[in-house]
Amino acid sequence: MAEAVRDFVWSRPYLQPYHSAPTLLIGAASAGPGGLPACLPLLAIGPYVHLPQVHILEWQDDPYSLDLSAQFRATLFDPRNQPTQVTTFGVPYSVGGFGWLTRVQAYSPDQRELLVLPSVDRPARRILRGLTAALPLETRNLVAVTGDSISFNTIYRDRNFAWNIQDMPVTLVLFCHQNPVQWEQLPDDAELADGHASGTDDLLLNADIVRLVLEGAFQSSQLLSSSADLARRLRSRQLAFFQPDGNRLGGSGEHIVCLRPRIQDDRILANARIEVWTRKGQEWQPVREFRVNYAPK
Repeated sequence: MAEAVRDFVWSRPYLQPYHSAPTLLIGAASAGPGGLPACLPLLAIGPYVHLPQVHILEWQDDPYSLDLSAQFRATLFDPRNQPTQVTTFGVPYSVGGFGWLTRVQAYSPDQRELLVLPSVDRPARRILRGLTAALPLETRNLVAVTGDSISFNTIYRDRNFAWNIQDMPVTLVLFCHQNPVQWEQLPDDAELADGHASGTDDLLLNADIVRLVLEGAFQSSQLLSSSADLARRLRSRQLAFFQPDGNRLGGSGEHIVCLRPRIQDDRILANARIEVWTRKGQEWQPVREFRVNYAPK
């Protein structure tokens, strides 16, 4: 999930974090596991070397949050990827505090920053509401990303009370294991998708899980005798679906959803755009884009 989200964000110019500065660099730099530049030579002409800023929150009472936070750091520090300045904030428990908010950079049209939120919807919602209320200008260029812990239905079906964009007008990128909008084709002139009650990703994912388990559990119409045999068959299946460590292969059906608020003349509109993308090989391809409305508050 972390690799797919990072790859998608860096592939979209309107999402990729950046920090412009009048600095000429000759050489190379990379970020080490502690968030500090590795010892590679740099020759800089200018006052400071500005790297794209990434802030990671991790809820220390949530193993999922700690694991996904570690995975995001691993992919951000991958030397094959663009160097970034990563700052990690530990939140002691799920309600958390807001002492870290002062670390977000001042608003500037010359920078965009990334906020990693490895949490379910309620803690993430509290953070974004507090952040946009305390620092409305500073969050104008902020992009929040997460994994699969915030569901498509939270930002679509239940959006009026679970994720009202007017309360927290921050672009959000999340991960889905399957296509969340595998609906009948909308008419060409339809901008809204309010006629569909729910996303389709949960149903498609559950169907995939059952299919893969059944295909792996039976060999020549005979049920396997142990879970170890089942694990070996699942990891060695062809066409391959899993990596040797048990994670799914990239390009095996993952989808990315991007929720984009609409702001006009500093007024947050009561509608937003939802984009759904999938990866084919090394390229991200659009699946569907539509607008959703929000009920008056």
